[in-house]
Amino acid sequence: HYGFSMETIKELKIGFAPVSKKKKNISELAEHLNSFPEFKGKIHLTGLFNFKSPAGPYWDYFKGRIVFPYWRGGKVLYMTARATSITPQDDYEGHLNKVGNYEYTKYKKLRTYEPDDEKKKHISKHIQNDVFMGEDHILGAEEIIITEGAPDWVSAVDKGFAAISPVTTSFREQDIERIGSLTRHAKAIYIINDNEKNEAGLKGALKTGKYLTEKGRNVFIVMLPKPEGIDKVDLNDYLRDHTADDLRQVMKEAKSLPQVLIEQLPGDYLRAQSDIQNEIAPLLVDMEKGKLQYFSDLIAKQTKVKKTVIDAEIDYA
Repeated sequence: HYGFSMETIKELKIGFAPVSKKKKNISELAEHLNSFPEFKGKIHLTGLFNFKSPAGPYWDYFKGRIVFPYWRGGKVLYMTARATSITPQDDYEGHLNKVGNYEYTKYKKLRTYEPDDEKKKHISKHIQNDVFMGEDHILGAEEIIITEGAPDWVSAVDKGFAAISPVTTSFREQDIERIGSLTRHAKAIYIINDNEKNEAGLKGALKTGKYLTEKGRNVFIVMLPKPEGIDKVDLNDYLRDHTADDLRQVMKEAKSLPQVLIEQLPGDYLRAQSDIQNEIAPLLVDMEKGKLQYFSDLIAKQTKVKKTVIDAEIDYA
């Protein structure tokens, strides 16, 4: 379905959590793990099971889902799981929408320790949602792709790119400083989110891009080609039908984050002034002189004023 190579599936240990065939859906995985002395009596710590008592019996938290691990330092620290056509339609896997149709929770992330939650208080304190998908793959990379979803990230890695993902449209506020640190050696960062009608992916890309641009990174916003009549295209969709060289060409044509914002400005300085002051000038104020002059020229041309006016706005910022 996703087009991943078997080599990458094995390397990343992408797996599948089956639906239990045992009576009352008692977890087969729990029984298997409990057969090992090192795990016996400890599996309630994993976050992988539902239970009424830490002593069992146990029911699987992931059922009929594709499981994507998060790696750091060569170890799996976290995971998320994607619903499939055989995921059970129950209260744990989704909900009824407003018109009465069942909708899956598309992704379920591994639960983490919460001391005030009756069930989550039994999960190990070491299980935390504080790792990005792909941290090991971007270490020391000069060119990095940031992409939206787990399959998007796997597809990028499968094609030989250094990539990382928050597994959502943008990084959480508590995580944003870490992505700045992880990308500190990059010469170019390409944010490739979903190209969709509601522009949620673009909005997330701009949010991340603004932060990284302020930190001195060269950030480019990649808009994947969207065929006519299609509402959404993500990186996994694109790479199923295109080569790595095709993607490199799209990346080569991508516009920088400041340029994207500048081209959205009204063609009149007075109407654009607020956005220049609040959205763009803060990104430029600490740039090296050459880049600063380049973007100042673009703003002046877009808003039809002399460059000295734009220079004054940036100085004011």
